[in-house]
Amino acid sequence: MAVRSDGRAAVTHYRIEKRYRAHTLARVRLETGRTHQIRVHAQGAGFPLLGDPLYGPAQPPAWAGGLTRPALHASRLEFDHPVTHQRLRFQAALPADLRALIDAGALPRSTATNLPPPPLPAGRRRR
Repeated sequence: MAVRSDGRAAVTHYRIEKRYRAHTLARVRLETGRTHQIRVHAQGAGFPLLGDPLYGPAQPPAWAGGLTRPALHASRLEFDHPVTHQRLRFQAALPADLRALIDAGALPRSTATNLPPPPLPAGRRRR
């Protein structure tokens, strides 16, 4: 998968929640539901997900604490049931491994001496 000008349309909305020394926490909302959409859009913008073996860096940094999966969590899902058309809503708390990852980089970027590239710009990605 890749962001391609001749690919199927996919819209990802995102907002930067907090910038850390070595990573950025973002809130993402999908308008479309393409396979690997968040992962592909983040990688295409030059900011792959930490721990993503397919689209991310080959090896997570040491401070990531041995993360063994993409640093991605669906805190809320909403969709219409395909048969009853009833709106279904699900919520899930942030897992401990991702909470630890956030805590590991809790030093704000403004006080860091070794800054990573800038985060995804505010707005939306369309392909």
